[in-house]
Amino acid sequence: MLSTTNQELISHTLDPNFCTHCGNPLLKSSNFCTKCGNTLL
Repeated sequence: MLSTTNQELISHTLDPNFCTHCGNPLLKSSNFCTKCGNTLL
């Protein structure tokens, strides 16, 4: 597993394959986070 700082996690949430709410990696075909239940627009 990779260790990341909060700043790195925030920068990663700009990627559409990451949940913008919790930063959980998403499947490329999914816009729904199974970790926190957030739906990406």
